[in-house]
Amino acid sequence: MYEQRIKKLKSILKEENLDCLFISSMKSTMPNIYYFTGFLDVFPSSLVVTQHSEWLLTFAPRKARAKTKITKIIDLNTTKISEFFERIGLDESRIGIDGSERFSFLYALKKKMPHARFLDVTNKIEYVRCVKDSTEIHKIKTACLLTDRIMEDVIDYGVEGKNEEQCANMIKKSMIDKGKEWSFDTIVAGDVNTSFIHHTPEKKKFKEIALLDFGVKNENYCADMTRMIVLNKKKEHMEVLSALKNLQNLLDDYVKQGVLACEVHNFASKTLADAGYKQTNFGEFHALGHSVGLEAHDGFSIGPKNNKPLLENMVITLEPAIYIPGQFGARLEDTVVVTKTGIKRLTTSEYY
Repeated sequence: MYEQRIKKLKSILKEENLDCLFISSMKSTMPNIYYFTGFLDVFPSSLVVTQHSEWLLTFAPRKARAKTKITKIIDLNTTKISEFFERIGLDESRIGIDGSERFSFLYALKKKMPHARFLDVTNKIEYVRCVKDSTEIHKIKTACLLTDRIMEDVIDYGVEGKNEEQCANMIKKSMIDKGKEWSFDTIVAGDVNTSFIHHTPEKKKFKEIALLDFGVKNENYCADMTRMIVLNKKKEHMEVLSALKNLQNLLDDYVKQGVLACEVHNFASKTLADAGYKQTNFGEFHALGHSVGLEAHDGFSIGPKNNKPLLENMVITLEPAIYIPGQFGARLEDTVVVTKTGIKRLTTSEYY
């Protein structure tokens, strides 16, 4: 599995005329390092790949030897990264980077390797991660199943008479009780706060409508789902939700392998505009969705500027929304798998 992933990295070397790839991570999740090597650690690690070899640079060499099939392990406790590049003769080369590294680190490295040329190939590296294998899809599917179960817990809990913060804490507790953690900070908003794309829960009681955006992380893989709860069935709320539900039904057939990401975004935005929500649909505020995997936002945007095609077994979100400033907003989001003929929804909670 990891050998095939490394092979895809080497194809980037040829496409971009690079001497090597330098993939580094300051994040504790280390998505790229974990994806290409199977190694996960709390300390920063790096992967260097050339056409003929690959090295893992880490502060935990003993752990790395036990967890990865990469045979060339460099101990960062005794070797500086610039010294390593000089040792293997790549300190004056064309080096592709994944762009997730801190500017201060790259600036310092550039000063020590003044003749090296660093090129950002983040999008190409993350595009490799977008297509999931069967094991990854199974892990995400389980994360989505657990997310659906937590939505059932929310319904049993009941939001009426509760506040945003209480509901958010209940969702987190339900995840912990199931032995899991959250993919991202849970978003719970009520009433006018639902008109904000991202909202931090407050001690404000729900009156008419609630938005819940959350997801479980299972074996390092994420789920992402948004649902609405309408408390008093006001006409304007139900009309907005009806428009979003109708669009989600249309996306079942429209989204498939080969369709460009920007085409999906534009189709969804136009559909809502034609339904009377030209200035208030999500297209004025954010992309229709994003890829999901080791991160909730896994690097691929279903947005107006992305002209790359969707591929079979990509896992993405579809999250059309309508935001009416100063009044309320509504968003319905599912995690789905792209197939040759359509999509398969992994989150299946009812659109309450």
